[in-house]
Amino acid sequence: MIVYKTPGHHRGNKGKTFDYKGCTEEEAPELLNNGWYLTLEEAEEGKIKEEVIEIEEDDTLLDQFKADPESLTKAQHIALGKEFGLKLTMSYNESTMIEKIQNELD
Repeated sequence: MIVYKTPGHHRGNKGKTFDYKGCTEEEAPELLNNGWYLTLEEAEEGKIKEEVIEIEEDDTLLDQFKADPESLTKAQHIALGKEFGLKLTMSYNESTMIEKIQNELD
């Protein structure tokens, strides 16, 4: 997977500069939390993240998931899924992640 960040060393179509780097699915949540984006367009627009991923106690994520599964970000779903041995990736849509985690809870 490739992630993007602006500014950087490469010149984009809109005249803005950007950097890019390859990463694994496991590395992606940390990079996304540190100013990297999944698409060049998001990086160029400076899209504001809905939520900054904080390192939390797993119980907190689990409690939040039980209360409102859709309130978690994809990165948080991936982190919670790891606790159940699930190998969720950013390519999953959120409803699939929620379903897989819910199946582990049932």
